[in-house]
Amino acid sequence: MKKVLFAIAVLVVVIGAGFASNRFRHKPTPFSMTGHTVVFRTEFFDDFGKSLGKGSVVRIVSADGIWRNITILPDGVVKDSHGKVSGPLNADPSAPTTNHLGYSCKIVSPTKGVELWVNNDLQEFLRTVHKNPDGSPSFTMEAVEVKTDAEWSTKTAEAQRP
Repeated sequence: MKKVLFAIAVLVVVIGAGFASNRFRHKPTPFSMTGHTVVFRTEFFDDFGKSLGKGSVVRIVSADGIWRNITILPDGVVKDSHGKVSGPLNADPSAPTTNHLGYSCKIVSPTKGVELWVNNDLQEFLRTVHKNPDGSPSFTMEAVEVKTDAEWSTKTAEAQRP
């Protein structure tokens, strides 16, 4: 009888610990996004900074963080990828600021040879530059057009008017 009571007590403690752990576990901070579509121009360079070709990326991001990229490589190959935004982009508030396509961007360099222009409102990189050790670019990706879901809705409504 003592073994049965002990087993029940252990079971109650384990279940209680599980509920407590779940209740007090550190949960990711929710963040909000604006649904948007960005068209990027990409360019690839050799070790001497000579252009190897241009491509493009169309990124469609919904307000719930689900994204899809359609990439056209310089050789014409089309690639499709998708996923979900895993967390917020929060650039250092003291980072230098620039304006790109009407969006305020923080310029950050998370690692040597990489420069990112981050827009916190869209949760998006609007410009990315990877550099060779000599400082010449090896890859660039720059937004050339940005439309939010609200802008698409307005254009659709205008197009449907008689």
